[in-house]
Amino acid sequence: MDIHTRITAALHIVIGVLGASMMLLFALGTNWIGHFIAGSGGGDAAVVNFFFGFGSVLAGFFALLLATEAIAGIALLKGSPTGRVFTIAFSVLGLLNFPIGTVIGVYSLWALLGTRPAQPPHIEGRP
Repeated sequence: MDIHTRITAALHIVIGVLGASMMLLFALGTNWIGHFIAGSGGGDAAVVNFFFGFGSVLAGFFALLLATEAIAGIALLKGSPTGRVFTIAFSVLGLLNFPIGTVIGVYSLWALLGTRPAQPPHIEGRP
């Protein structure tokens, strides 16, 4: 496995873990704010709980998606062809996330889909 594939795997692991933890924190904060607003009489409790609950569910879905990206990065690091396919799919999705995701997506696609010349065989006694 070349260095670019390892860097790509590490990038996707870091993005997945950080993104999933941020989404879970957002879901918890949204749920807490919804209960606080509904409890203080700041509107119809059922409507407030529905909208903030929907935000929590949506954030939970994205957290699960980002956790899957981290798992795909780990599988790529172990050399799994399935991890490679999932990492390519997440790289394509990352292209929409301007500007950081676009840079990481382009680099990942270059590293995983690009053709590089084969390394010459190592001969004993020669550098």
